[in-house]
Amino acid sequence: MDAWMVYIGVALASTTLLGVALGFSPVPPPDANAAANTIDMAGGSSITGEAKYEHDADSFWMDQQQIALRNEGGQTKATIAFGEMTAVHYDERLSEVLYGSPISEEFSSEYEFLAAVDAAQAASEADRGDWQPANGEIRAKKVIVGDTHVILVDV
Repeated sequence: MDAWMVYIGVALASTTLLGVALGFSPVPPPDANAAANTIDMAGGSSITGEAKYEHDADSFWMDQQQIALRNEGGQTKATIAFGEMTAVHYDERLSEVLYGSPISEEFSSEYEFLAAVDAAQAASEADRGDWQPANGEIRAKKVIVGDTHVILVDV
């Protein structure tokens, strides 16, 4: 009778350990700190700056100060140190400026550009916590318009 009890105990322990081992994800969560550091490289420059970072996130959310990345390995969140981010996926013209188009080609005035930035930031705040599909690369660019410094970001 004792042998059966030991056998059942060992079988249960083995099954439990196997379940725990299979529960761990083989994929690490994306590195939100590296993403924030990339954005800070662009935003922290004294002149217009650009930076890129390839990531393995499937989705993201961001507001003006924080970015969160998620994949099947989990999710991470980080805060930037310089300025405020503007997500370009809310306005195609902002995206064009991020990817190299001059502001004057996309907007009729600097005021219109800054209004689009304000609208994108407001939309980002309203969507805070709503996950969006990620494209595999973070691109950030600092743009200076008058006395205003803008950090455009695409994830």
